[in-house]
Amino acid sequence: LGQRVFSANINTAQNISIINQTISENFYTAGGSVMLNNIFERDVFVVGGKAEIGGTIAGDLFVIGGEIDITGKILGDVRVIGGEVTMKGEVSGDLVLVGTAITIAPESRVNGESIFVGAQLTQESVLKQKTKIFAGTVYLKNEVAGEAGATTQKITFGAHAKMSGNFRYYAPD
Repeated sequence: LGQRVFSANINTAQNISIINQTISENFYTAGGSVMLNNIFERDVFVVGGKAEIGGTIAGDLFVIGGEIDITGKILGDVRVIGGEVTMKGEVSGDLVLVGTAITIAPESRVNGESIFVGAQLTQESVLKQKTKIFAGTVYLKNEVAGEAGATTQKITFGAHAKMSGNFRYYAPD
């Protein structure tokens, strides 16, 4: 009596491409290749070998995949675990990226806090909020304006790197 039952529609196929639709429920999908470019009014959950996420997500985004490319606008938080992760979109909330190779492209914007964990991080966008980096190799190529910390084996500062916030790092090299 009074028992709640969870149910969800899960979209599965080898190749999933959903474009130019408005999705009003939480969205769950799994496939070898997933391409989304829609308006999502709730949370989005993606599992795919290759995932391309565009459009607008009003909730949170959760992705697990091999190659992940995020170009959309996410109004909530983003949590990603992948091999090669490229962030080109805008995140209103917090951003957590875990991957072998992480790239924060110049056009990306993160309004919340960021955590990056990986073998390699390349930062090409301005990081304005609190940032934590745990990576084997870190390439900082743009401004780090907020409070930031990095634990790494090797850190390289590019020609346009600028530390205007409180930046602390540990690297033996």
